[in-house]
Amino acid sequence: MKSSIKTGLYPAYIGRAARAIAPKARAARPTTDVFRPGTVAREKNVSAQRYPAIMLWLFLLVSVNVSYGEPAVTIKKTDRCPVCGMFVYKYPKWVAQIIFRDGSYYFYDGAKDMFKHLFDTAKYTPGKAAEAVRDLYVTDYYEVELIDAKSAFYVIGSDVLGPMGHELLPFKDQESAQEFLEDHQGKSILRFQDVTPDIIKSLDHRR
Repeated sequence: MKSSIKTGLYPAYIGRAARAIAPKARAARPTTDVFRPGTVAREKNVSAQRYPAIMLWLFLLVSVNVSYGEPAVTIKKTDRCPVCGMFVYKYPKWVAQIIFRDGSYYFYDGAKDMFKHLFDTAKYTPGKAAEAVRDLYVTDYYEVELIDAKSAFYVIGSDVLGPMGHELLPFKDQESAQEFLEDHQGKSILRFQDVTPDIIKSLDHRR
């Protein structure tokens, strides 16, 4: 799972870019005769040389902020799955999350419990409705990072068990899902809209 960048901290390649730019800027600085005739023209030339370097640095900085647009996830040791009651922090490889429009959110120790909450929202969170859900995330089994639950590919029927038994194994692309299915005796690959309450029940009753 990815987290947002803290203020004042930047990835290593920003430091490398800054160091690569810095020598050029130093070499372009005016000499001690800046107040002699012709200095104004030279200073304009210096500014013109520095401008592309500054713009490149700003572009890289903005790109870093954009590339870390995924939701920041901080799971406390007190966070429990609203469906099964288990402490979610113990199972980082299986984390799922629902965020409601009012800003409240819940973590789950598997995609299966996330779907259970979605299918019967009022049962597990009285006063809330599925229509009020803003975002849903699941953890890619191979990459171990949060991905959009609605665009994920889910493998069911495999020999891999989650904290709550038989699970839907999420993947960000079909190729990864197919590879997993073949390696772990999976039954089928589902999209988000294919998952139904009956499928969730069948996973709970599978032996």
